[in-house]
Order: sequence, then C-alpha cells, then structure tokens
Amino acid sequence: AGYGDHTITRMGSPHAREFLRALTSASGAYLTSTEGASGFRDLGYVFPNERGANSHPPHPDHPGHFTCADYSQVGSAALSADAGGPYELAEGGTASLDGTGSSGVAGFGWETAPFAVDAATSPTPTISAAGLDDSVAQVSVEVTDGNGSYDTATADVTVVNVPPTVTASAPTVALVGDDVGLSASFTDPGVLDTHTMSIDWGDGDDCDPSPDSGCTLTQLADGGEVGGTHAFATAGTYEVTVTVTDDDGGVGVSPPIVVVVSAAPAQTVESWTTVDPWPVSDPVQVGGTSYTRADAIALFDDGRNNEQSPFLFRELVAALLNGAAGADTSCVTSAIAGADAWLVANPPGSGVKKNAAAWTDDGRALYEQLAAYNAGGSCAPPPG
Repeated sequence: AGYGDHTITRMGSPHAREFLRALTSASGAYLTSTEGASGFRDLGYVFPNERGANSHPPHPDHPGHFTCADYSQVGSAALSADAGGPYELAEGGTASLDGTGSSGVAGFGWETAPFAVDAATSPTPTISAAGLDDSVAQVSVEVTDGNGSYDTATADVTVVNVPPTVTASAPTVALVGDDVGLSASFTDPGVLDTHTMSIDWGDGDDCDPSPDSGCTLTQLADGGEVGGTHAFATAGTYEVTVTVTDDDGGVGVSPPIVVVVSAAPAQTVESWTTVDPWPVSDPVQVGGTSYTRADAIALFDDGRNNEQSPFLFRELVAALLNGAAGADTSCVTSAIAGADAWLVANPPGSGVKKNAAAWTDDGRALYEQLAAYNAGGSCAPPPG
C-alpha cells in the first residue's frame, strides 16, 4: 500500500513493527496489531485520507483516515519437535503416535523401523507390531518449518508379550480303562515365540510331550496344535485342561473340560470267551493256581459229571476280568475273596457235587452272587 513517497510492504523481520512505526509516524498514521494464527502477530496500518474520501475505505475508529490491507507477520513461534510417548503395544497390535505437541511445524516425517507405519508424514500415524517379538525400540519424528529449518525428537516404544490363547476338546463321558482322546489348538500373535505344553487330566496325571507319553505338540506359524490320550483308572468326574507356555513366560490355559468317567459294565462269562487278550496278566491266578487264558476257557464248560467247582471257577474269573476292565466290584469284594478261598480247597477236578456240603453250605451262594454280578443284576456300576 502506498502513501505519498512511502511504500509499505509485507515483511517477516522481527523488527518490522519498529520499522513500520517509525515509517508511519511522520505521516500521522496509526499502527494496529492483532494476534494471528500459529503465533504470528498481524500488523495493520491506518493512514490519513488526504487523497479523498473514496480513495480507500474509511477506518471506522479513526475519522479522516483510511485502512491499508497489507500486514506484516512478526514473532514466528520457535520450531520444536515432540514425538510424544512413551508408547506401549501388544505383540501383533497397533498404537497411535502423537506429534501434535510439536510447534512451528510445516511438515512431519516419522522414522518407525522396525514398526510398520500407515502414514509417515501425519502428525498422528499408526504403527504396527505385527511379526515382532516383545522388545523395546525407538521411533523418531523430524519436523520442518518450510524454510529449511528442522528439529527432531524420539520416543520409546515397548512391545509387550501376549500369552497364547488355548482351546481344547475331548469326550465328556468315558468308561474306566477306555482311551480318552484330546485335541487342542493355540494361537499366539508373537509369531517368533516357541512353546511348551502340558495336559492335566485331573486325576493327578500330567502329560508332557516326550517319547511314549501319549502327548504331542506341533508348532505352527501363528500357534500350534496339541494332542493326547489317557485312560482313567477310577470312576469319577475330572476337569481336564491344557496349558501352553511361550518362551517369554506367557501362559495360556484352556477352559476346563469336565469328563464324567463311569465304571465299565460287567460282562458275562460268555462275553469274556470272545475277548483276547484279557485285561489281566496271563496266566491268571485263581484259587492259588495259574491258568492260561486257553486253559481257563476250557474249564468254563467243564461241568460234566455234575461237578460244581468249574461253575464257580468261571464266574470268579469273569468277576476278576470285569474288575480289571474297570467295572465296579465293590459290592462283590467279599464274594470274590470267598470264592477264591473256596476254590483253593475245592479246585476244578475235585469232584464236588450239587449235594455236597461244601457246595450247599458256601459254594452255591458264592456262585449265585457272582453270576448275578456278571450279568449286571446285583452290582450295576454307578456313574462317576
């Protein structure tokens, strides 16, 4: 804007205000100032309107003066970088950086390696820890003012370990002595982690991957798989869990699986003749004598000549086999012991007849009790 011999120009020097005040005072001009954006101060000039009322818009507060539209920006805010932080994010997770604490900035440039970043020139970019292990690193930001000046700042970033997440499945009902199979899988965002595992079967037996343990662990890119088998020896209710631990100490435990184990049902003598091998050592001990499976089965049908000992023998063998297979024998414990003692005194081939006192006094009652048990009539196995 011009006045007389003076030309007022836009200036960025910190001394512009003093210069303009001296320049305009001789002409009766007024110097005004207001706070502008980004810490700058806007200076305005009000000159006497000697050129006529229509040469410039009149100033509302100064009659006889006109306004000049030119301004000078004085006192630029100092350039300063602020990277925010410190920051924390989980393995595989994300975090937002914050450079808005910087001042006097015309542009941002972030250096975030080893983290991936979505917008390196944004004041608030997002970084990702995908593919990284737990660790501590630094990010930095460089800010510029558009005139060649720059400033930098750094901030710490901590990647926190995340424990594995484990899920498992297994049958919820089983019989004593049966193999129960379990399968489990786990995920871990820490893709560089390695893992160990164990299965707690709930009966005091734990299983870790080792030769002949019945448990396996397969490591995959983002987790792994677990497998195992177990036979429960006693009826009852058990909580089965799988624990997976990563190499940074993170522990993941599967929700418990409740397995109800029932005693195996008793089988008849005829059923045991078709089972091979028997769930006992061979030969089997009965009445103080050892019998191979084949010899014992041969005696099952040896009730010729009205001899009674083979009948009690076969029911006792069947009861012993049922107990070894997991059936509940608690209601015939005394009968088993009594029959074994009776056969010590009266083994097969001893010629005990139906009307013999040994049979009528004790043998028949023991036979009837064990036969009823083996048929499932007198001691039905209760659920665990």
